Amino acid sequence: ALRLGVVAGGRRVRAGTAAVRASVRAGGGGLSGRWGRNGVISRGWAIDAVVYLAFASSPGPCALICWFLFYGTYFGCSEGAEKALIADLTPKGRQGTAFGYYNAAIGLGALIASIGFGFLYERFGSGVAFGTGSALAGLAAVLLLALPTDAQMADCAAYNSRHQSRLGALGRAHGARHRA
Repeated sequence: ALRLGVVAGGRRVRAGTAAVRASVRAGGGGLSGRWGRNGVISRGWAIDAVVYLAFASSPGPCALICWFLFYGTYFGCSEGAEKALIADLTPKGRQGTAFGYYNAAIGLGALIASIGFGFLYERFGSGVAFGTGSALAGLAAVLLLALPTDAQMADCAAYNSRHQSRLGALGRAHGARHRA
């Protein structure tokens, strides 16, 4: 961005990206019902990979700005599905803790990624830095598809819920026998 002279308009570009993100968010949530959480998230991460490649090869400021605006679709599509997946996988009463861990992991991951990106950028140039980011985002998208689907996780959660309630009842009965 600095090489292409886009830094001066950075606030407007970030505001535009936020507007795209907000406008896409509701549609991304709807897609989560159609494609499943993993499907939406992996597609969002694939968009992230494409955009990072485009950042590395943008010929000028106009193209870079357009890619930044398109980058908002990644956030808009995947952010809600990521949070919904956390909520789906977390037992009731533990969701606050789960979201705390999720946000801590996001922050720590962003810090590590930024340090790594800066190192690669300074040492090898923007192409290597953005190419590495693209490769990692693409790898994450593919690996996410290898995880169980939403339906499989829902079946597992329902199974666990049924058995936890049975185990809880057995534990209460066992405790009552020993107290008597």
